[in-house]
Amino acid sequence: MGASDLYITHRRNPRDDFGWDVPENLGGGVNSSSSEFTSGSFEDGDTGNFTLYFNSNRPGGPGNGDIYVSGLRNDGTFGPPSIVPELSSSAVENFSAPRRDGLELFLASDRTGSIVDPATGMPSSDLWVSTRASTSDPWSPPVNLGPTVNTTALESGPAISSSGTSLVFFSNRPGGSGATDLYEITRVKIPSFTAECAVTGTPAISAVVNSGSFQAGVAANAMVSIFGSGFAPQGFSRSPRLSLNEARFPTELGCVALEVAGLRAPVTFVSPTQINAQLPSLTITGPVEIRVILNPGRPNEIRGASQSVPIQARAPAFFTFTGSTIAAQHNDFAPLADPAVIPAGRPARPGDLIILYGTGFGLTVPAFQAGEIADRTALLRDSITVTVGGAALRPENILYAGLAPGSISGLYQFNVRIPETVRAGEVPVVIEVGGARTQTGLTIPVR
Repeated sequence: MGASDLYITHRRNPRDDFGWDVPENLGGGVNSSSSEFTSGSFEDGDTGNFTLYFNSNRPGGPGNGDIYVSGLRNDGTFGPPSIVPELSSSAVENFSAPRRDGLELFLASDRTGSIVDPATGMPSSDLWVSTRASTSDPWSPPVNLGPTVNTTALESGPAISSSGTSLVFFSNRPGGSGATDLYEITRVKIPSFTAECAVTGTPAISAVVNSGSFQAGVAANAMVSIFGSGFAPQGFSRSPRLSLNEARFPTELGCVALEVAGLRAPVTFVSPTQINAQLPSLTITGPVEIRVILNPGRPNEIRGASQSVPIQARAPAFFTFTGSTIAAQHNDFAPLADPAVIPAGRPARPGDLIILYGTGFGLTVPAFQAGEIADRTALLRDSITVTVGGAALRPENILYAGLAPGSISGLYQFNVRIPETVRAGEVPVVIEVGGARTQTGLTIPVR
């Protein structure tokens, strides 16, 4: 549409670096007859909103490369962009790079305050940073990263790591290998902000259930769902995949915390009537006290009434698509489901290698604490029996049984091969560990 446009491409499997689709032009919602370039984005962990930042020299801004923002709409398109006045200037801004949580943004600019190049007497392109306390707040005035990072040469193209502790950029400063080289700077920790919390009311728990089965059996490190009232004042809040500060899921989300046997539980979702969390890594079984806390750790903290919940050693349960169809994938990570249930799904065939997901299956080796991300394979400590179509699988057809690598430590993954002898239909699957079994009546489609 213009001299340069923004495009987008998708992939079904985030682990497949070569599985990208053909790029598609973002169209007139974002692009214009001018130039759009150097985009950056983040997904708000509290609202789920996906926000795109980019630069453009379109008319109407104060400079020749201003920063614009656009939000992803429910129909998959981006809304009309608006200029970000606190980040734009009469100079040229490039490479808007928001941190993963949207609270810090790096950019390149030759605005006033940049280090002057003595050869030209003009400001050089420097790296700048802006912060904010929440994603609903305006950005602070950008601050130059200073002579530790910037030089009289060009510094540009900032890219902040997922952890927020590493920043990569390019520069044509002396001493490099080519015309421009890549450089990296690191920091031990990232800036943090304490959100203002003013939730009112009294939280009340009505039920604590296994997030897979939605039944009463729960176990240490298992994913659980708490139902009740007064958990959040409005909308819902969803946690980021990975906490930037601690490399684990947060124990507070949307000014809400969950206390289990005196320990804070990692929280993955909050709404006015539901909390999803992972039970702490308890070493005890039997009844424990669970309570919801609003405005935790603040002067206006509100502690709800506790509820006694029995903790089992194991409470295995599959996650499901519909309550009766197991949440499963093919070996290429495509959904294993009837297309009538999941539009992108396809049934399995006898002999296929498939992946099943669940929670509450017990200890693993190595062990991961609640809230941690399993950064490698972790096998179940206890042996399991997998029954498909009424027949127990041979050991060689159970290729993996343990934590799902790259996911929260309450999510388990089972890679199994469907026997060639299985009859077509809705085939029941059951996993047994330590005398406990997954839900009865759950199936996968085999055609």
